[in-house]
Amino acid sequence: MTLARIKQFVAYWSDTIKDSKETHSKITAGLALFFTLISDAGIAGGFNMKSFQVLSIPIIHYGSFAVAAVLILRIIFWFPFQKHEEQEAKYESLRSQLKPAAKPLELEAERPKRIKVNATWQYACDLLMQNRNQSVNGIKLKLSRVEPPLPISNGMSKSLEVDTIKFLVDDTLNGKESCRVRIFTVDRGQGISLMFVGKLPDESPNYFCIQHPDLFLTFETSAIGVAVHQTRFRVNFSINPEHEPFTITRL
Repeated sequence: MTLARIKQFVAYWSDTIKDSKETHSKITAGLALFFTLISDAGIAGGFNMKSFQVLSIPIIHYGSFAVAAVLILRIIFWFPFQKHEEQEAKYESLRSQLKPAAKPLELEAERPKRIKVNATWQYACDLLMQNRNQSVNGIKLKLSRVEPPLPISNGMSKSLEVDTIKFLVDDTLNGKESCRVRIFTVDRGQGISLMFVGKLPDESPNYFCIQHPDLFLTFETSAIGVAVHQTRFRVNFSINPEHEPFTITRL
């Protein structure tokens, strides 16, 4: 045991005993004052207080011993426990500060998948969401930006607010798990059309005729305790029937 720890130990018990002695003196003086006031009040009221005064002396005496016993128990049991709780709170605060920050949820693009919908062939775009932390929940995936803006078709005048699309993503991912999220499907006929997969607000357009060969999509991932992370992708479209109708690359 070092000298510093010995001094700390002595100082702790010295302060504790001094505080307890002061508390004992105050409580004992309070008891004596209480009985004195009752006695004086009785005498002033014309009552014979000799028996009460004789009885109050042992009450104060034994009361002083009882208070001393309670304070001793407080020193032995409560103060060390209280000190331990304070140290645990301090260490917990330090542990939380030293805890490594949660890693963002990463997105990776998968190769276009050929699917059959209503007797026609389409190509689907899936993103792979990867969790490199322990289990996380409250997962959110948001399309925050589309460049250039998608043209409106089918005579609709209302534009699509892309950040309102609710993609079908798992709410919870265990440690080192991943999940696939379908983002859109592409149909190639006379031209190329795109349709997002997910829940959209009522009256929002969801069918777009692609007019530019390149489309840039920015996604945001987040979860409870995990910071928002942005990932940008480039989607390149092709009308050549010998090639897939699109490719997607993470930037």
